[in-house]
Amino acid sequence: MCYFKSYLKKCITNSTVCECVQCCFVYHRPYFTHEVCVCGVFLCVCVCVCVCVCVQDFPWSGRRLGRCAVVGSGGILKNSSCGREIDSADFVIRFNLAYINDSDVGLKTDLITINPSQIQKESDPELLVKRVSVYGNASFIMPAFAYKFCTELSIRALSVLYPIRPQKPMAFFSPYYLQTLDGFWKRRGLKPRRLSTGFMLISTALELCEDVHVYGFWPFDTDLQDNPVPYHYYNLNRPSKRMHKMPEEFVRLLQLHSKGALTLHLQPCSSDTP
Repeated sequence: MCYFKSYLKKCITNSTVCECVQCCFVYHRPYFTHEVCVCGVFLCVCVCVCVCVCVQDFPWSGRRLGRCAVVGSGGILKNSSCGREIDSADFVIRFNLAYINDSDVGLKTDLITINPSQIQKESDPELLVKRVSVYGNASFIMPAFAYKFCTELSIRALSVLYPIRPQKPMAFFSPYYLQTLDGFWKRRGLKPRRLSTGFMLISTALELCEDVHVYGFWPFDTDLQDNPVPYHYYNLNRPSKRMHKMPEEFVRLLQLHSKGALTLHLQPCSSDTP
């Protein structure tokens, strides 16, 4: 039986790295699971750290999902009354351990990302455990190989969460999948230093879901009625303009909306939504 192990070892030779990469990395999958990391085989990454990430496959893997709600953290969701509509989706994706409530953003969570910087700020593991407990049986995913500092922090999070939720999936983004995704959008004119996690997961949802509905993606200071809106619905933090190009990503979302590839929700939701 494949169970989680976390070891830190130095990669000895470049050939060892290549062998690990060839064995474990799968280009078309957005995450690592036990299917692509055999227990006892170490996954070597460019920071010369080897780690075996063995988790059971996600319960929704291998099938096309129905209606998916991808819920961003935009302030446009504040007082939107979209919670009931979001919770009615077959599958709900959220980001960066965003706070949830039943009125505006809903409570249902099937997949949620953890930003390594959030782990960096939380020195007490118990605070992380308490933070993730509100999401019930949700699957967690982290960009462990986006940057060197992300790897250690992601392993730290995994080592804290696995003992208390061994049957609840957690995974790391495949760096090759993210590289392919980045290249796809660069060829179409979108060239930020790094795609936002939200834009990445919307792209992934278009692969996984029959019908994609996007909420809380709004990079501007005022809404469609020219009312001021905060950047996040739950705090006053500002985006990193150095890393991301949110307005340019938003233009791509509008284009996808106009072509019928997804539905972009920019207005308050109807109170009689089933």
